[in-house]
Amino acid sequence: MFLSPGRSGGSVCRPGGSYIPQAHVRDSGPVPYAVRDPGYQHKNEGGRPNSSAAWSDCSQLSSPDREGSFTIVDSGLGDSLSVSTVEVSLTPHSQHHPAMLPMQLYPLSQPLQVAFTASRTDNFAPCNLDQPIVFDQLHSNLGEMYDTRVGRFTCPVNGTYVFIFHILKLAITVPLYINLMRNEDVMVSAYANDGAPDHETASNHAILPLFQGDQVWLRLHRGAIYGSTWKYSTFSGFLLYQE
Repeated sequence: MFLSPGRSGGSVCRPGGSYIPQAHVRDSGPVPYAVRDPGYQHKNEGGRPNSSAAWSDCSQLSSPDREGSFTIVDSGLGDSLSVSTVEVSLTPHSQHHPAMLPMQLYPLSQPLQVAFTASRTDNFAPCNLDQPIVFDQLHSNLGEMYDTRVGRFTCPVNGTYVFIFHILKLAITVPLYINLMRNEDVMVSAYANDGAPDHETASNHAILPLFQGDQVWLRLHRGAIYGSTWKYSTFSGFLLYQE
């Protein structure tokens, strides 16, 4: 079979001279959008690339299969100086190479670590009232803010702190009074007494806003404390959050 050039509509000629008419093919005219090469750029009459008319395939920019580098633009807030970029491999939807997309990493400041726990291993039965309680054994002292020589915690920064204490009363008939002090002011207190010469526990806690340089300590207003290597009498505190 061959096409006969003599008919505008086009026909197929069989061997033997018979023709089979074909449906008329309408001329669709020029293609409105020609297929362009991804690297194509318009050129002006002078043959030089026209930067204002430069064409780029936007699908190539958003394609997960495209390889290349990405530039971080400064937002105007100065964050480009403190932002680092890493490339993260993503699982592609096709069988091409894995996509590499940028991820911004913002450095995080290391939080201040302040915490302590101390215990008393000896009995404490002073003759005078309102004596500071010194806890002689440290179990933790992050930030080195609790001083075992004077029994005081010194606040390193402005913030909110948590303090907890448990004091075991010596087995005497004198009641036990404990004060949690901020500088020279009583914040909370604890009391233990059942009227019999027996051990009892006085405990309490407080969440306190403190300024740098404030001191927190325990005061024995009256009574006697039982100390032991089993650490029944303890004092703890930590920074909840910094202001």
